[in-house]
Amino acid sequence: MARQQPELLGDPVVRKLSEKYKITPQKLLLSFAVSQGIGVVPKSSNPEWICSNFDCLDVKLTNEDLEELNNIPISKNYIRPTPCGRY
Repeated sequence: MARQQPELLGDPVVRKLSEKYKITPQKLLLSFAVSQGIGVVPKSSNPEWICSNFDCLDVKLTNEDLEELNNIPISKNYIRPTPCGRY
C-alpha cells in the first residue's frame, strides 16, 4: 500500500505521528488501518520485516490521532486490488 506512495509516507501528519509513537510511517499506517477494523496483508519476503509488522498492534492511536489521519487530504485511492481469476 504505502511503499509505492511516497507522498503519503512523507505527509506531515504521518511524519508527526510516527515520531510521536517512535515507529516508521509504514507501521503507523498499518496501525491506522488495523485500528479501523481493516484487515491488512503487508507484502514482504523478509522474515524480520514480517515479524516487525506486528509491532503496529501495540500502537494505540488516540481519537485525535485517528481524526488527523482521516483528514489527510488525498485525491487518490491507495488500494488497488488485483483481479482473482473468475471471482
